[in-house]
Amino acid sequence: MLAHYRGENTRLEKPVIYITPAQQAKYQVEIHNGFIYFPSSVPSGLESSQPRLFSSYTNTPAIYVITKDGRLLISQFSRHEHFVHASLVAGEEVLAAGEVVVVDGKITALNLESGHYRPGYERFAFVREFLNRKGIDTSHIRMSPTAVTEALPAGQMSCIRSLSSQML
Repeated sequence: MLAHYRGENTRLEKPVIYITPAQQAKYQVEIHNGFIYFPSSVPSGLESSQPRLFSSYTNTPAIYVITKDGRLLISQFSRHEHFVHASLVAGEEVLAAGEVVVVDGKITALNLESGHYRPGYERFAFVREFLNRKGIDTSHIRMSPTAVTEALPAGQMSCIRSLSSQML
């Protein structure tokens, strides 16, 4: 994580949220047969404990990190400047971070857009290899700096970022 972000969970007027290691379980997705599923624990209010395929909200990007111990954490919730990539790992270092579009359990696009970590483009090869090792066919996943924007309906990304900024 870039040095100037250190301590942001305590020193800011509106601090960045850092979740605890116990809370990370809610964001650690499961991968089976090339599909991404929500974590086993059933969110409150749901009747069934059947595994559910992960999908980004209405094809909007989620944020992801690959932890140093090789876990994939994905959050559909990202609140500009208050719940960010670093929130998922309490500011710890990661192997990769960015935005991802998931439709019916399949990753369709991802990038390395993380202001806190700013992974270099060489991390695309790492992410591709990581996903392949987890059993995800990456041959149809768009991976580039603009892949997520291109995967969304025209204008949707700027609208999302605008709404996020207004929520502050």
